[in-house]
Amino acid sequence: MKDFFQGALLFVALSFIAMRSDADTLHDVLKSNFEPEPALQFINYESILPSHAEDFGGIKYLVIDFKPLQTAQLRLQPAIRKACQKILGNIPLLTQLSVEGYNMVSVSFDRQHQYDCL
Repeated sequence: MKDFFQGALLFVALSFIAMRSDADTLHDVLKSNFEPEPALQFINYESILPSHAEDFGGIKYLVIDFKPLQTAQLRLQPAIRKACQKILGNIPLLTQLSVEGYNMVSVSFDRQHQYDCL
């Protein structure tokens, strides 16, 4: 019985480490994808699985957060276009997102609005 609990605890710990490692990898890939663009300052991302996702075949969203736009930087519409082009033009990133089960990608420059790329 003791071996069972030790094995279960080890399994849970390794699973957590593996999930954390995947999340860090995606964060690093997203950060490096936007580093060359000073006007698009990547903050973080959020993975969203809506409660009704099972009704539509498991929809999973990725929302990429950027610092709010300043007046000296891009205006909103060109910033959305540039961010989406950086995502859609990166085939390895799109492949990784697909493998991880993401169906939609959105960008956000504030906490109230999200703009869909795909």
